[in-house]
Amino acid sequence: MAPDAANPLAEATTLTATTADQPTAPHQIKAQFTTITAAAPQTGSLVIKRKNGLLDGRWKVKEAEGTSRRGIGLVANGRLWFARIAEAAEDLIGVVHYTLEDGNLRALWSVADKGGPVRGLCYGIGTRVQGAPDGFTGEFNVAYTNEKGGLEDPFTLTIGRHGPLDVLTWSSEGKVVFRGIGLTRGGTLGGAWLRGETVPDSVEIAVFPQALAAAAAAQGEWAGATGLRQSEPTRPELVFGASAK
Repeated sequence: MAPDAANPLAEATTLTATTADQPTAPHQIKAQFTTITAAAPQTGSLVIKRKNGLLDGRWKVKEAEGTSRRGIGLVANGRLWFARIAEAAEDLIGVVHYTLEDGNLRALWSVADKGGPVRGLCYGIGTRVQGAPDGFTGEFNVAYTNEKGGLEDPFTLTIGRHGPLDVLTWSSEGKVVFRGIGLTRGGTLGGAWLRGETVPDSVEIAVFPQALAAAAAAQGEWAGATGLRQSEPTRPELVFGASAK
């Protein structure tokens, strides 16, 4: 992999610098959002800050206490990809973005705690073991690097498709280590993951077009799932619109 070609840091710098309504704070985006669901709409505020080349997102919901979210994001393929979790959760949450190259995976990833990103932007590659070469569904032997280029432990990554969601499972020596959910958009896959065999209901994957960073109205998507041990997402994909403050 050629890190310079895959690294979105230069793109992220451009993105944050074009936030027209905040000329003195180019590393921050503020927006209002409305969530469109089958139930009553929810409104709130969204603040995105750049930290160590990554994105720290905070969603505050006006109508429902206890539903605020925190998330870690990255810029890739002209989109902002966020892994989100309940703001009060103690869990580390990770974000990953995959592209395909000759049927194999190229990855960008990182992880955050309640205070924001705890690592810089990291990379990875995955060699396909099973599955059609033109899609993400299948099994891969994956190797990841940390932000300093050092190798992390290798994993077997299995990606399955269930309704609107991708279900991701990272295993080592036959034991599940991480579990996640993802959305495929524009020929790439973004995922939210955390340690363990199941994914709490509060874990979500969200994606915005990069236009949000240019103080423009932008419609994003998010999805959450529960019971992934049975590989049956129970919450449908939802859509919300965000307009710059």
